[in-house]
Amino acid sequence: CDPSSLQLRAGVLRRPWPSTTLKRRFRVPPPPPMKYLAVLKEDISLGREARPIPVINEVDTEPIPYNFVYVRDNIESTLVRQMVDRSKQTVVHCKCAYSWSTKSAGVGSCGADCECALRVGNGLTYDGNGRIIWRVQKRRILYECGAGCACTLNCRHRVVQRGIVHSMAVFKTKNGRGWGVMTREDIPRGSFVGRYIGELLTDSEAERRKPDDLYFLQVDLGDEEKRCPENAQERCVNGLTMQDWEEPLVIDSMRYGNVMRFANHSCNPNLALVHVMIDSVDERLPHASFFASRDIQKGEELTWDYNYQTEVEGHLLSQNKCFCGSPICRGTLM
Repeated sequence: CDPSSLQLRAGVLRRPWPSTTLKRRFRVPPPPPMKYLAVLKEDISLGREARPIPVINEVDTEPIPYNFVYVRDNIESTLVRQMVDRSKQTVVHCKCAYSWSTKSAGVGSCGADCECALRVGNGLTYDGNGRIIWRVQKRRILYECGAGCACTLNCRHRVVQRGIVHSMAVFKTKNGRGWGVMTREDIPRGSFVGRYIGELLTDSEAERRKPDDLYFLQVDLGDEEKRCPENAQERCVNGLTMQDWEEPLVIDSMRYGNVMRFANHSCNPNLALVHVMIDSVDERLPHASFFASRDIQKGEELTWDYNYQTEVEGHLLSQNKCFCGSPICRGTLM
């Protein structure tokens, strides 16, 4: 051993180790990946839904999205309440609760001859399992039995009004799309999933809220010929009263909403938007309802096509990039 390679430290002979050898023999292993709290909240609806809706984040440290009030029905603005006079509306009430065939429809349920169901043109809207009959899904609007009907709450024509029945969760997506909604159980094709709920505003009220329009959904199916002139606002124009003219209605889920406000866009969605009327024939006030457009497996994200307009009066709108990841992705939300 070469004495010149030894060092005397506190009376002990030590051989200096090369730094490269230290790094090679005693390399510190990388720290394990950080684990984030999975369930942030047991029920974001705070008991307002029949089944709890947990909030799950396994991606980062973003807290619970509690920048809104959870509601189960639309909140109408003052202008909407003035424009829609429910005391003057005519509602069709069926009286077929005791004329149905027990074998085909079930106890307390209406059949194909129900006055409410016949409003869609060919009778039954839902099958015996409460799933939408897909040949009627493409119709402009559907009708359910209401409070004035003689049938019971078990009627096959009462589906949307029963509320959410499938177990869902709000979760943080891993590809930068923010929060989303996933199912915690299998959902068969045609099943009702949920409604788009929020503040029901007139189009002029919605315009004043822009650019905060990320949660807008126009639901009005009223008569285009009776649209309110742009300069009408809250006063009478050309002899028309508030109840005579119509203005497009918009649902804004930014401040008030339910679990469906978190549902993301997809160019190949598994939900279809259907307009359903309950206790009213005023087509300005449909319930924006989502149904499964195919069989959805447990753990899948629930998505729908936002179908944004690309032009308004010839002006091209800004196009937001789409990150849905579908093989048929259009590239934008338009």
